[in-house]
Amino acid sequence: MHDVPAIRSLLKSPDFGLVAARDGLLLFQRDPPSASVLSQTVVMTSERWEENPIAVWDDRVALLDWAVTPLGERRFRLHYTWQALNDLTELPPMFVVTRLQGVPDARIVHLPTLALHPTSVWEANQIVWETFEIVVPEDIAPAVYGLYVAWYDSAYPYAFETDDRGRVGEEVKLGKLWVGE
Repeated sequence: MHDVPAIRSLLKSPDFGLVAARDGLLLFQRDPPSASVLSQTVVMTSERWEENPIAVWDDRVALLDWAVTPLGERRFRLHYTWQALNDLTELPPMFVVTRLQGVPDARIVHLPTLALHPTSVWEANQIVWETFEIVVPEDIAPAVYGLYVAWYDSAYPYAFETDDRGRVGEEVKLGKLWVGE
């Protein structure tokens, strides 16, 4: 969490672009070609959501919707719609991670909700749309992988290991991600 201010600064800087991310390791490049930048966006609203949530984490956060869009050549756009179920501004920041089942070192840290609009500023009932791009590395075999998501409490000393010690609630299987040649 101590790197979050620097990550936020780089994500907001017009001079830098995120060009690679793997298991929490990030590579920013100065003035990269726009096609190589992994887009990271977040939008907040107070609109009401009329459908039941897909999943809930300890009465803190609900997953309202999600989608994966293949962009070609192992590149994907992930979209998540979250809702703060309570005011989270007084709690330690949480962070969310998506992972590919059975692939070591394939955790995907959600940078928009970690750095651009962290849970420490989420007010009750606020809806947060987060969209970001990933590239699945070449050393991950082409296959269909289970896609799992979970929230973690940064106050736990081992939260970075993204295991059950720092997890808020349960990990949820969303669906599958097909990684081709």
